[in-house]
Amino acid sequence: MLSICAVRSGEDPFYAINSDVPHEDCTHLTCRLDHRAHDTTHRVTAAGLAHLMLALPADELSALGPGDTDDLAVGMPAGTRIAGGHGRSRRMRHAAALVTPPDAPPYALAVCYTGPLANGRATGDPATRLLARIAAQVWSLRRG
Repeated sequence: MLSICAVRSGEDPFYAINSDVPHEDCTHLTCRLDHRAHDTTHRVTAAGLAHLMLALPADELSALGPGDTDDLAVGMPAGTRIAGGHGRSRRMRHAAALVTPPDAPPYALAVCYTGPLANGRATGDPATRLLARIAAQVWSLRRG
């Protein structure tokens, strides 16, 4: 299952596929992104993660670096400002970030993938390439 949500603050998503479909959050990505979150369901949606990224205060976003969003950052031009987080396990790869392009308003991007491509490894995970391709596609729509 693949879910995607790309949204700017105060707007409807400019790119969304299955964005409200719940996925397991076995790595507790929501709680790691926002320490105030008390995730009792262990479920996330791409829309929920994207809106969480938009709601985080600037000081909390600055603590999240591009290394925490390696899946999405790979699909964007070098030097793009990006802050967020990711979670991975066998058969699951999720990532959420606030992207600040130099030529368009900032947007949040969240991708939740559950399926056989995700092997749970930090490197060499085919799901990483999938998330990078999605990030590149959304980047091309950023001026929408």
